[in-house]
Amino acid sequence: MWVLSIISALLLVALLGQSNYALDAFQIQVSISFRDFGRSEFHFPPFGFVRARTHFSPLRLSVSLQSVDLEGLRGLVFSGMSQEQIYERLLYPARIILFGFVLRLLFLAALGGGLGAALVGPKHWKDFLRGGGCGLIVMLLLLVLTVSTFSPGGFKNPEYRGMLQAAPWMVDLAQEAFTGVENLAEHVRVMSSNLYDFLQQVENLGQVGLEDTDLKVLHVSDIHNNPVALNLVDRIVHTFAVDLVIDTGDLTDFGSPLEAELLTRLDDLPVPYLIALGNHDSPTIAQHLEDIPAVTLLGGEIVEVSGLRILGVPDPAATRATMTPTSPAELETAVEQVEGLLAVTSPDLLATHDWRLAMPFVGRVPVILHGHTHSTLIREIEDTIVINAGTSGGAGIRGLQSREEIPYTLVMLHYSDEEEGWRVLAADTIYFYYRRAGFEFRRTIFSRAGEGDETEENAGFFGP
Repeated sequence: MWVLSIISALLLVALLGQSNYALDAFQIQVSISFRDFGRSEFHFPPFGFVRARTHFSPLRLSVSLQSVDLEGLRGLVFSGMSQEQIYERLLYPARIILFGFVLRLLFLAALGGGLGAALVGPKHWKDFLRGGGCGLIVMLLLLVLTVSTFSPGGFKNPEYRGMLQAAPWMVDLAQEAFTGVENLAEHVRVMSSNLYDFLQQVENLGQVGLEDTDLKVLHVSDIHNNPVALNLVDRIVHTFAVDLVIDTGDLTDFGSPLEAELLTRLDDLPVPYLIALGNHDSPTIAQHLEDIPAVTLLGGEIVEVSGLRILGVPDPAATRATMTPTSPAELETAVEQVEGLLAVTSPDLLATHDWRLAMPFVGRVPVILHGHTHSTLIREIEDTIVINAGTSGGAGIRGLQSREEIPYTLVMLHYSDEEEGWRVLAADTIYFYYRRAGFEFRRTIFSRAGEGDETEENAGFFGP
């Protein structure tokens, strides 16, 4: 009877020893089984799982993430709480879940033990109680052995399976990103002020006076979820009295609802923010941007700001909920649509994300702004000024992991309103370097036709 009680108790625990719980924004499943001696596992379907040897008992402990409430997660991540505060917030309900799960296991063991005892000998309630007590004691001993020998240090050398085999890199990236973003925000504040002081002290930088500037346009691109980038944009706008910001796309990485929380930083921007969405953006991002007063989505129509006529074309991939590359056929269709627009209108500036959508219109539009390649470049081709702002977010949070530093880059255009129309006097390229804690400034000067070289770029300046 005793042997059968123990076997029945453990069998019932193995069959029913799992339960679902809500832990803040997460729906998890906790389970127990009698295999993989002394291991604990965390499952993240469909990405795989991570496990480690953490205790000395014949139990395997498993926690599986079943689903995530994105709205709840967004509220948790952007609540303003520190990592320690978030940990404390989750700790108490986690203890309640653990206590409830232990009670469930003990009840199953007692029930199984009682049923096992009832299978042999006379069916007497005392035998049922004896078998239940036997199963309860065995399960209690296993749990005490598990808890007393449990060591979280086992996860210092975990084993990854599935796509999570890349997890060590991901964890290092996350840790470096959290630290890097906090430090970078202070560097941005100091460096933008120093850049302004430098320009104030040096008259006619690059041998050109910009006293005729009537409009300052800040070109940014490829922010890729970096919150510091929008802080940088805000600093430049206020410091240099920028009149207008034009973003050529890829504000986010995956276009998910959680990433849309980043966009709230645009709520207080004092100037118009125009954006042509990129291939990393999505309809979800577009919907959130539409709710921000300062933001204007460029969707293939002329938008006029301070008299400057701007035609913006989103990347075809931005119309999809999933992040997939733009196909050649989609680009060809988009080019044809722009051809039709230019047949009936004449913009002062064309803004688009992908250079392949921009370059067919060289010689037909005075200024073309684009991004996508993360490489800053200013050229004048067939009387068209073509500018790639590079990556204003330093290639996003991932840029902090790069072996070679990727600078935060922005381009500020100086426009003059003349009788024949808008003319670009100069374009200032600003590079912010996080690791060197410095900036680099370059001014590209555009001469009138017949006044010598079409473009002239000075040697630049690097400063702290």
